[in-house]
Formats: sequence, C-alpha cells, structure tokens
Amino acid sequence: WLPIEDAPKDGTTVWLYVWHEIGHQYGYGRYEKHGSIEGWISYGLHFGGGYETGIGLAHPSHFMNITPPMNIRTADKEK
Repeated sequence: WLPIEDAPKDGTTVWLYVWHEIGHQYGYGRYEKHGSIEGWISYGLHFGGGYETGIGLAHPSHFMNITPPMNIRTADKEK
C-alpha cells in the first residue's frame, strides 16, 4: 500500500484503503473531477463482514495499483 498522495489522479481505477476509528475499509475507486468538484469516488468498499456496492465518496489514506490479469498464452511464449 502506498500513500494516497502518490496515487494517479487521471481517472485510473485503483485499490483504495480507508482507515476509520472503528475499523477499516478497502475496495476500488478513482479520482474524478467534474467542474469545480473533485475527489475520490469509490465503486465498492468492503467493511467488516459485508461488501457495499454502489458509488460513494471516499477518503482513502492509501492506494495500490490494480494489475491486469496475466495472459497465460503470452506468459507461455516468454518461457
């Protein structure tokens, strides 16, 4: 996990980590800007035993890049 200050703000979707006094959340989202309004938008956060889907504002402290899935055929050719 990397500090949120280092996260891309170009609309790239990343993993987000949100710390709360009562626990923590993680999920995915991206930084969006619409006119004079901008900030982190989450598209699903896991909290405790459940998973919240839907769009919401997030105040993450850390992020992690989402790596694309490995293409097995490409990996086999590289061997």
